[in-house]
Amino acid sequence: MVFVAFLATTLAVAGAIISWQGHQSTASRSALFISKVGVFSGFGFAFALFLQGAAALLLNPCLR
Repeated sequence: MVFVAFLATTLAVAGAIISWQGHQSTASRSALFISKVGVFSGFGFAFALFLQGAAALLLNPCLR
């Protein structure tokens, strides 16, 4: 379970990085907005997944 959480965190960070690269190469305002949404949502999901994995490491399974 912990491995899956950290693997998903890695994928979310990779998606945010890909969105950031799209942010640097686009010129239209709507494309810039969509890439910013992708960056913020990618890092937001990565943060939430990281906290879920950390909780799985720190808490006893009987407490969940």
